[in-house]
Amino acid sequence: YALAYAAFEDEKYAKAATYFERFLNGNDKDKNTVVDATVRLADSYFVNKSYGNALTYYNRIIANRSTGDDYALFQRGMIQGLEEQNDAKISTMQSLLQQFPTSNYADDAGFETAYTYFNKGELEKSKTDLSALIVKYPNSSYVPRALVTIGLVQYNQDQDDAALETFKKVIADYASTEEAKQALESIKNIYVDRG
Repeated sequence: YALAYAAFEDEKYAKAATYFERFLNGNDKDKNTVVDATVRLADSYFVNKSYGNALTYYNRIIANRSTGDDYALFQRGMIQGLEEQNDAKISTMQSLLQQFPTSNYADDAGFETAYTYFNKGELEKSKTDLSALIVKYPNSSYVPRALVTIGLVQYNQDQDDAALETFKKVIADYASTEEAKQALESIKNIYVDRG
């Protein structure tokens, strides 16, 4: 277990996966260590883009309702998104939000759901979910990104005045962020479009 963790911390994920598997196949393990090793094994596979193997171990955590099942559920959704299973990703993220509304991953799941809708072209659903995210998690690091995305939705729906207001809010409230730079560019584009 110690060798596996050392390899994991050293970002040698293939080696870590091998050690975690050996540990899990051995004897005399306490439940908490098994859960932790299973999550780290899944993470090792995830980082190495072996999504099928990662999903096997994340699903094991979810099925056993082990500590970290909210994280495993979030990772399942991310894998589904990476494999372009967007409807499954949305369903998984919504499951996380329903089962674990106070999870540390709830705002992540809320943003991922909304952004997946945005990428699918379901702009109204995206805007609704992003607005809900901002209200429910006002201190989330996703708020500036959510606002920019709402502004983009408004712009794509020919709601230029609303988009301008949203982009100006990003600049005013989050001036030192990358999102503020993106909002400024979007404002310029709106004025160029207007001539």
